[in-house]
Amino acid sequence: MIGSDSAVIPRDDAYEVLSNPRRRAILHILRTAATPVEVTTLAAKVAAWEEGVAPVDLTSRQRKRVYVSMYQTHIPKLESVGLVAHEGESVRPTDRIHEIDAYLSKESRWVPWYYLTTATSAFAVVLFGVASLVPSLTLSLAYFAVFLLVAGVGLSAVGGFVEHRNRTRKLPAELSRYPASIQVTTSD
Repeated sequence: MIGSDSAVIPRDDAYEVLSNPRRRAILHILRTAATPVEVTTLAAKVAAWEEGVAPVDLTSRQRKRVYVSMYQTHIPKLESVGLVAHEGESVRPTDRIHEIDAYLSKESRWVPWYYLTTATSAFAVVLFGVASLVPSLTLSLAYFAVFLLVAGVGLSAVGGFVEHRNRTRKLPAELSRYPASIQVTTSD
């Protein structure tokens, strides 16, 4: 395992952490929580998800079974890789929690701004070609073609920035499949 001072989580450590559904559920809960989460709350959420019931419908045995495994195995494993910090009875994500995203699947996305840029650039080149055939239109169409080319590249850059920002803020597919019932709200 690595210490928290390493730059990137090694592949074997990341896959070991992600190999267990409880650890993936813990990561999901911590990523969606605004504040540190009590271990008992984590255990209740995970147990409820595993049993398919609401946390209030769990038996003390079901809660304890998950609590013990989390306290003894799963939280220490996540802490040893530097993804979470366990302080007393609460657990919080560290700044490194998003490093695990590199090992989760990427959803394929259709990128419309790429096609818009390509079409705009091609249109600008065609206009520039037409403008060179008619001398009286050369200057105005050439400016228009250059404008379209610059606008297309600018739209592409803005689209790429927005796409990147949305992708980094979104939970990875493996973590977003968990139901809303295991997300921590301020009333938990």
